[in-house]
Amino acid sequence: MRVGVYLEAGYYKEGEKLFCEDIYTVLLNRLSQEKGISFSFLGRQYACKKENMYLLDRYDRFFELTPFRDLVDLCIRWPRLKRENKATFSAFVQNVDILLVMSPMPICIELVKLAGKYGKPVVLLARQDTRRVLPQRYGGIKKILATILAYLFEWQVERLVAKQDITVMALGSRIANRFSLFTDKVHYISTSPYRLSDIVLPESMLPVDWSRPIKLLFVGRVEVNKGFTELLECLSGEMPFDWRLTIVGDGAFMPEVKRLIGRYGIAEKVELMGFVPFGPDLMKQYRSHDIFVLPSYSEGLPQVVLEAMAGGCLVLASNVGGIPDVVNSGHTGLLFAPKSIDELSKAFMYVYRHQAEVESMRLEALNVARKYAFENQIEILGKALLTNKNKR
Repeated sequence: MRVGVYLEAGYYKEGEKLFCEDIYTVLLNRLSQEKGISFSFLGRQYACKKENMYLLDRYDRFFELTPFRDLVDLCIRWPRLKRENKATFSAFVQNVDILLVMSPMPICIELVKLAGKYGKPVVLLARQDTRRVLPQRYGGIKKILATILAYLFEWQVERLVAKQDITVMALGSRIANRFSLFTDKVHYISTSPYRLSDIVLPESMLPVDWSRPIKLLFVGRVEVNKGFTELLECLSGEMPFDWRLTIVGDGAFMPEVKRLIGRYGIAEKVELMGFVPFGPDLMKQYRSHDIFVLPSYSEGLPQVVLEAMAGGCLVLASNVGGIPDVVNSGHTGLLFAPKSIDELSKAFMYVYRHQAEVESMRLEALNVARKYAFENQIEILGKALLTNKNKR
């Protein structure tokens, strides 16, 4: 079976080697090995290899698109880009038996329409609710325009799902419930690469020891929209417990993070570990910390939240994007409003005053982590592709 994959990600070719920045390719590598599925990829190629790109172990063909900077650039130049890539779109769709397409941007919509024209089945990857996520990235007039575009994109995708009887792989219950209004072929999916064996056993998980400094952890890109400004100011103020913070990751905002750490005089309490790729070393970080903090302004459903749950960390995260799909506040973690130092402070105070509830939240989060473990996602995605292969 030949599967054509479109992810909203960049690629880099090094000779015959192909790298992709989307961690979803880890699942595709495994499917290729275990199910004998042949994958072709459509996307833009970067001029140089970026940090944390994943090697595609086996692939059939790579169809290269005219490059564009980001979503805004894509939307502004879409009529021209559509003309420039018309032949590439058609060749890509005709070359495969089934499409695996990430929703809901213009290229996705164009590919789904072509799939209908050529009689090719589609499995849609709905990994975020663009109506919620896209406007959070902007302010002022850009926020209004982003809102309009998000509703337009999602509306078109929903119509196509209903019209073409498309199978939807939904990341989180909110997205699944929305698409269930248009099709009964909705399944849960994740992009987290941790295995069932990576999930800590309940009986081995020790209670948080509040008599010592509480070990806080952040994992991810160090960017302005991750909420470091609020997090560091909050930690420098009056905290209900002693703490130490480990920041795993790097990015353009790191110089400012270092400046803020110096300004607040908390350098001895903050460890900057740098980027750690997914693997045993990263899972060890989750298991050796008490609380995972993600104060982002906007997100899809970040894999680090599920990884933290698998590692036994209590998750404190901002109530944005797809995070509420897995963090049921007060049950599997705690949510707080983004950009609010007061809300973050209250979250820290809550966990300190409700230490018994912290342990029950950590245990309940393990069940969420099992649901989204790598083995379960392989089974779900493989079944969706194989079920649809003869639907022509």
